[in-house]
Amino acid sequence: LDCGTRQRATFDDSSPRAYLAFAPDAQSNLYFSVSQGFRSGGFNSPYAEELGAPATYGPENVTSYELGSKLQRADGRLYAEFALFRSDYSDMQGYGLIPGALVEVVSNVGEAEIEGFEWTLDWRPRERLRLGFNGSVIDATIVAVNALNTAYLPGDPVDQVADYGWSVFADYAFPWRGGRQGYLRGG
Repeated sequence: LDCGTRQRATFDDSSPRAYLAFAPDAQSNLYFSVSQGFRSGGFNSPYAEELGAPATYGPENVTSYELGSKLQRADGRLYAEFALFRSDYSDMQGYGLIPGALVEVVSNVGEAEIEGFEWTLDWRPRERLRLGFNGSVIDATIVAVNALNTAYLPGDPVDQVADYGWSVFADYAFPWRGGRQGYLRGG
């Protein structure tokens, strides 16, 4: 389908990362990382442009910080990971509508902060039995809005980021006929 409009733009970035780790013993690791990320900009529809929306929207950038630990105990039968994290978004991409036209556009709506804690616990009480529990608690908030045609306000939650999440599982491995391994898992 050719709508007669060709849109071109270049979006590029380099995304560096620094990582520092310390192992106080053979079964523990403490780490800190800082990284930058990038999501490419893109194009709004030619129809939206005819109604006054910008033809393109810019890249979204993020700087993330993470402090965490990974460790094993009880002869490897207990494994745990814990992490605190923070991400600062600039030029966050968001959706909006052109007033009176019900035409969706993407624009760089502003800034957001995401902070949280996540964990994983994995325990093997028996040789073939494994139990696990993992989860997260997250505060994801829009802190500044720099766009006109958007429904976002400072203090709003970031779309599609749950405040918390968790899961549990159990799995059991067992020998099967002919030397094959069987496996049963529930979560």
